[in-house]
Amino acid sequence: MRLLVVPRPLQQTARNNINSDKFDPDPEYSGSGFFMLRIIHFIQNLSLDITAGAVISSLFLAEVMEVAIDGHMILGLTIAIWLIYTADHLWDATKVEGKALNPRHAFHQKYMKPIMAIAVLVFALGIYNILFLPATTIQLGLVLIGLSGGYFIYLKWSNSSAHKELFAAFVYTAGIATAPLSQLESFETAYLWILIEFLLLAYTNLLVIPLYEKS
Repeated sequence: MRLLVVPRPLQQTARNNINSDKFDPDPEYSGSGFFMLRIIHFIQNLSLDITAGAVISSLFLAEVMEVAIDGHMILGLTIAIWLIYTADHLWDATKVEGKALNPRHAFHQKYMKPIMAIAVLVFALGIYNILFLPATTIQLGLVLIGLSGGYFIYLKWSNSSAHKELFAAFVYTAGIATAPLSQLESFETAYLWILIEFLLLAYTNLLVIPLYEKS
């Protein structure tokens, strides 16, 4: 869901200049509106919107399942989702020959070293945060790590990316469900249908985004 409808001329100006070292926006679209557009692109390029959405989705599942998840679980989810998406974008950026046309890939190409440095610090914070997580959450978290590892192995060795989006949607759904499921005493069939709905929504979103970026 987009929070801001941007005029098409402004979108074109941004696409032409967003990754340029010498930034010279059209004076007609300069000012606060253009500044807000830069902020939106920054948030999207770093997957901060996806990370925030994952946290909200996890809190929603916890509410539906009537379980409590604390701040350390939320922090762990935030770190896990951001690292997975960041690693995926860095992976894609390294595979592009020359300058990437995709704005997100171009952003990660240009700022690869600082992003990797931040990712290392975030990973270290995640390791420290494990000390405060319940044992059941850690166990399910290990399953998520295994799924994430399988995802990147698939990307490296598979000759086709036909199932990449479905695999990624499955990892995303597993991520938002880890904390609520770890606190659940009994699993009900209704919860399974909710998780399937999240899986289908994530899968559809991953299919639509590339079409939007190409338009």
